[in-house]
Parts: sequence; C-alpha cells; structure tokens
Amino acid sequence: MSEIMLSYHKSVLPNKMIQTKRRERREASLESIRTLCEVRTFFLRLDKAGVVFHPDYSFKSILKVDSGLAHYTDAEARHLDHLMEEAQETCRRCGVDIYSFSLGVVDRSNAPVAVPLIPKKKSAATAGRGTNGF
Repeated sequence: MSEIMLSYHKSVLPNKMIQTKRRERREASLESIRTLCEVRTFFLRLDKAGVVFHPDYSFKSILKVDSGLAHYTDAEARHLDHLMEEAQETCRRCGVDIYSFSLGVVDRSNAPVAVPLIPKKKSAATAGRGTNGF
C-alpha cells in the first residue's frame, strides 16, 4: 500500500485500515476460499505465475513448459486442488459460472510457464482401434 493511501487510512478510516490489513494478510496466505474476491485473487495469482489452468483438472497434471516435469509437488497440488474445490463451491453458492468467471479474470496475453497435460478421451468410434486408427 502506498504511503499516501496508508496515511489516508490512518487519518480518515483507522478501523477500516485494520480490517484491510487483516484481509490482505488472509489473502496472502490463501488457506481457504470463501468469497468471490478470494476466487478472483486465486485465479489472478495463478495467471500471474504463468499457470494455465482449468477448473475441472487437477494441479497434478500441470507441467513446466520448458522441461515437461511436474510444476507442483504432490503436497502443493493437493492444496491447490482443495482451493479449486472451494472456488467451485463458492461460485456455485453465489450463482456464478466458474468457467466464465475464470476467463474474465485471466490475461491470455501472458506467456505460459506451466500448462495442464489433459489426456485425450477416445470416442466411441475409435475406442477399439490402435493408435493408427485401425
């Protein structure tokens, strides 16, 4: 927070400043997601880190673009999966479509650092065939 904003908070809104600092500290840790503001913060942080994500896929499937290795440890992926489940529940509770919401938040002009490896599903027509289609 800038000095001007901080002095404004001190001089005009001392109680508001305390509430704002608490909220910022809570968002910095992102231990849980309960509000749409926290969902937005979660998505913005992923985007800022260069992570391409989809709300339906586990963070275990996110790979580093440069090496193809897992971007997150198992513990980190479990924590992020939990946060995504909370984000989905928060959006459901608020009547917000999480897919549209996430697309409205992220900046697609950023170069990706990590992307999901999403397995292709076989269609009914190709289910019994080999890799060459026969």
